[in-house]
This record gives sequence, C-alpha cells and structure tokens, in this order.
Amino acid sequence: MTQRGASATTVLVGIATATMLFLVAIHAMATVRRNNVRRSWEGTLGTFEEMLQRYPKTEANFGALEIERLAAPLGIDIVPRWIADRPRPSKESVEAFKRVKHTVFGEYLRSSLEQPNLGAIANPPESLTAYLEQNAAAFDALTTYLSSVSAAEVPVWESDFSKLYDAPLPNLLGQINLHKLLMSAALERISADDHEAALTYLDASWNLAGSIRDSPYLINQLITIAVGRVQNGVLRHVQGVPDVWLERLGLDYRGPFLGSLKYEGWVWVHTDMSEAPTSRWSRLARPVIGPYATYCFADVSDAWRARIENLQDVNSICDYDLSAEEANLNIPIPSWNYFGDIMVPNIAASVKRLASFELDLELTQLIIEANRAHAATWPAALEGEGASVACSSDSWLTSIREDKLRIEFSREIEWQGRVGPVLPTHALIGHRK
Repeated sequence: MTQRGASATTVLVGIATATMLFLVAIHAMATVRRNNVRRSWEGTLGTFEEMLQRYPKTEANFGALEIERLAAPLGIDIVPRWIADRPRPSKESVEAFKRVKHTVFGEYLRSSLEQPNLGAIANPPESLTAYLEQNAAAFDALTTYLSSVSAAEVPVWESDFSKLYDAPLPNLLGQINLHKLLMSAALERISADDHEAALTYLDASWNLAGSIRDSPYLINQLITIAVGRVQNGVLRHVQGVPDVWLERLGLDYRGPFLGSLKYEGWVWVHTDMSEAPTSRWSRLARPVIGPYATYCFADVSDAWRARIENLQDVNSICDYDLSAEEANLNIPIPSWNYFGDIMVPNIAASVKRLASFELDLELTQLIIEANRAHAATWPAALEGEGASVACSSDSWLTSIREDKLRIEFSREIEWQGRVGPVLPTHALIGHRK
C-alpha cells in the first residue's frame, strides 16, 4: 500500500510538473511573439509612450461645450453618451428633429447628392422648410458660431488614448445628424439661389468635422470620409466657391486613414484581451487561454502590419490589384488561430470607400475649376482629356453638348459594398449667360 501511495503521488507530481512546464512554455512563447511584434510596430507607428505624447489626454473645450448647447434646441444631442451632467435636448425637440430626419435625409438629401445635373436641385420638402423656419433663431446661432470657428478653436471632446479600446469617443451619431441637417439646409438655400448662405453651412460642417479629422481611431476616419462625401456632393452645386475649399479638397485624407488602420493592429499587442472572459470556466482556463490569446493577437497583428505597409506603397488604389501584392485587408487566418476571425474587423470595404472618396474629391475640384473657367465665357478650350490622379489608369473627358459642359470619367466604375448616397462620376454644367 505504501508503494502504491508513493506511485500515485509520483504520478500526480509528474502531471503537475508537466502542466507547469507547459504553462511556462506557452507563456514564454506568447511573450516572445508579442514583444517581437511590438518592436516591429515601434518602427511603423511608435512606442506606447510616443503614442501617448502624440495623442495626449483631452477634456471638452469651450467650442465643444458651446456646440452641445447650441445644438440642443434643434433636437440634436451632441453630448457624449457616457456623460450625464451636461444639458441635452428636450423630448419635444428630439421628436421634432426625428420627423425631419426621417423625411429629409433619406430622400431629399440623397437624391440631391446623386444629381449630376449641377444646380438642378429640387424644391425642398415642406417638412424641412417648416423645421428651419420654426427653429430659425437656434439654427442661425449655431451656424454663425460654427462657421466662424478658427483653426485654434476647433471643438475638442474628451479623449484618453491610454485606455486603448476603452477610450472615450465623441457622440458620433449626434455629429452625423448635425452634418446632415447643415447639408440639407445648404441644398435648400441653393434651390433658392442663395449660395452665400449655403457656403456658410458648408463652413460650419467643415469646422465641426475638424474635431475628428486627425483622429487615430478608425471609426472617426470612416465618419470623416462619409461626411466629406456629403460635403462634396453639396459643394458641386454651389456657385462662386472660394479658394479655401480647393485647399480643403487637396488635404491628405489617406495619411490619417492609413494611420487609423495601423492603430487597429498596434492596439492588439498593447491590450490584454485575455482578461475579457468573465465566466467561471473562462477564469479557470485563463492560465492557458491568456497566453494562447496573446499569441493569436500578436500573430494577426504582425500580418496586419505587413498589409498596411504594402497598402501605403500603393499610389492609386482604384486601379490597383491589392490582393496581388498582399495590400488588401483580407488576411488569411490560420485554422489554429481561433481569435483571428474575431479580431480582424470587417473593414476590407473601407479601403474602397477611401478610393471612391479620392475620386469624389478629384471630380469636385474639376467642377469648381470648370465653373471658374467659363464664368464669363464658354471656352471650347475646356474640351479634351485629362489624366486622373486618383485612378492613374483612367482619365476625365470634358466636352460641350447641347450648351452644357460635361465632365465624365473614362469608364463605368462600381464600388462594391457601398452604403449611403453614391456621388456620380460625371457632371453636367449649364452655360450661365
């Protein structure tokens, strides 16, 4: 019996020792893999400390608080969801805005943005004009303030980069609602031939978007592109566009967008995802799950970094086979990496959004320049073909047909997975005598 007891004890000790060695081994492997990937990211994006210096913690500034206050009477809530002690719109104003939102944004705004016959804006729906009349004082106060904001007064909301995935975000839905209202009101003014007021509303939208334009977070960059597309669609119908808008259209949007994609991969090796499970079984299994998850995240992060660096070398996204040079975001996940499919965001289509936006920007610039060129006369010199920068294998064709200047892309182009209004890739500009 003594020998049997000793043998059982020996077996248990052996199992415990083997288990301990196994846990130590997988922990060491995961740590080495994660640290190696972190060092790779340091050369691409920076260390954790450098990122904190680049994106310091912020509190809501006067501009942000003023916009919250001025938007509330319009029924638009700009206050971040997690803040409870700042004034929000009344229930009645929210309901009034919802009625306009449902009847205007999906029909009037979208159809106007997709209208290639520039200046041919339909009369606004009565619900929009009634809303703007009833809220004229509040709307004028908001647009007057927002349109006059200087670069040093751009609204800033709370942020804390050190919290990584738990970092606070502004009320993006509220901001989108305000952008769409401003752009709908701008179209209403264009239909009334009041282009000066339309430009004021465009300036207000531009200044509001400045709060997230350089953000490292992908969601903010996607919102920046979405808002920019709406601004482009409205701007094409405006006469007498000032030089400042050509400067704005020429900004580098790709750099911040790619930076946000880098951040998505960088944060995977700086966040302890193993602490997320809360069930009893998960807590018991954490000594194994933790290192395994760390290894999985590090492995996908490294592959993601390589893809983004390849994408960064692409000059013209829309005319480039991204998959051929492993510059697309559809990373193949090994079967052993259980967390891979969960980690990698479904954002492959977001690169196409960027490519489409770059083409939108280019056509908008061409429209503004063409409007200026024939403001007084109708020069036949405008006719011809010009190379596209956004799509380097293609070009823009300009011709005069039936007393209208037509600018069109050299081929039909479709963007898979597009949502929201699709800006046309051609434009018709009437001759103003």
